[in-house]
Amino acid sequence: IFLLILALLRFNKRLRFSESSPWILPIGFCIKILVGFFFIYIYSQHYGNGVITADSYNFFHDSYELYQVFKSSPLDYFRFFLGFDNPELIAKYLSNTTQWDAASSKWFNDSRNIIRLHSIIHFFSFNNIYIHLLVSTFISIIGIKFIVNAIKSHISVSNSIAFFALLLMPNALFWSASIIKEPIIYFSIGLFLY
Repeated sequence: IFLLILALLRFNKRLRFSESSPWILPIGFCIKILVGFFFIYIYSQHYGNGVITADSYNFFHDSYELYQVFKSSPLDYFRFFLGFDNPELIAKYLSNTTQWDAASSKWFNDSRNIIRLHSIIHFFSFNNIYIHLLVSTFISIIGIKFIVNAIKSHISVSNSIAFFALLLMPNALFWSASIIKEPIIYFSIGLFLY
């Protein structure tokens, strides 16, 4: 999956910056992956005894629980996925989750959206957290590209410099190279601005 994403970022002309090296996005992706590995290390070795902890664990676990709903009842899975669930379905399938019902809004609960996204990734990740990291990081990189495309007519630096300036902001680099909300936030902001 890593090589597939690298090839997609390198060879897909729509994903490249015009008038820049075709290696800009693949290099940015590799940087974010390394930071993502550091993120997982911190939240598994430093904060948790070899197991990922905090929100990363919660989203990963809850998305796996939602993925398991598909095995029991694909119709109920799609009810959850599309927001047509009810308290009885939640009690039946997702009573072991911590983030699904963490907020009051059903449609605009960003935790549910993260869980929905990662439940899709579980179909091909085989419960491997690093696959989730790869997909989240790819989404984040595309978001940064959208931001650069949206602001390029308003800045005097090259696309490459703008991209790396946004990519390498320390706080954003760390948090957007994870399996929590920030990669989706980057993508959403970038898509909105674009």
